[in-house]
Amino acid sequence: MHKIILLIFCGIYMAKCAEHPSWYPENVNEIKKRCAEENNLTPDFGNILTYEQLANNTNVHAAYLCAAKGFHFYSDDEGLNVDRMIYFFFKTSTKCIRRKAKECVETHKEVISIGEMIFKLHYCILELFKAPETEN
Repeated sequence: MHKIILLIFCGIYMAKCAEHPSWYPENVNEIKKRCAEENNLTPDFGNILTYEQLANNTNVHAAYLCAAKGFHFYSDDEGLNVDRMIYFFFKTSTKCIRRKAKECVETHKEVISIGEMIFKLHYCILELFKAPETEN
């Protein structure tokens, strides 16, 4: 009986580990905390600052860039991987919002600071989830 229970728990654990793609980091909370602290921010800065305070703060932009690199959806060599970004933030298939996410990329692609661009893309895509579904 104990062996069966152990096998069930092992199966659940293996399924849980297989939920995320191979590029997905295991230490998400550590990365968030490190990037915030490296940029003189509290780990919960996104919950305590308004959008305007976040959008106009270069430390926030730097923390977003740091996190994007740590979360493997941005690299200096390959740039931004929008599919990975969408999956990372929203844990969903990119197919349902890929087209609209591309509109966000087009809107914000001229932003000079990569960290600021990633921040603005994140909030633009967040707005897609808040908006009612429309057929275009």
